[in-house]
Amino acid sequence: MKKIEEFKSFVKEKPALIYYVKNNQMTWQKFYEIWDLYGPSNEVWDKYSILDQVNSSNANAVNDLVNMVKNINADSLQTSIAALQKGIGLFQQMLTKENEKPETQTNNNNQYRPRPLYQRFED
Repeated sequence: MKKIEEFKSFVKEKPALIYYVKNNQMTWQKFYEIWDLYGPSNEVWDKYSILDQVNSSNANAVNDLVNMVKNINADSLQTSIAALQKGIGLFQQMLTKENEKPETQTNNNNQYRPRPLYQRFED
């Protein structure tokens, strides 16, 4: 009974083993036999701990993101958003003015019209 309790505590230290059992890649019996033969600190467990490293790095990234969100100053964020909106508004005004310019030029009567080849100046 003591070995089973030790194996359970070993599994708690390596939660990636649960993933392999749930995906039918291994069984608890096989893991127990490997643990019983090689022990908890053998190199055999390295290939199963890769998933633990990925999970811990994902957890660290999520924790970093949560800490970043906690440290955001709401007033400075609002000021930044207002400045961004103002910049976008100016950009939109520039675009609309650019789009209006060709239309006003086509309506202008002083536009250049090429003179026919058979006409001379002041004819």
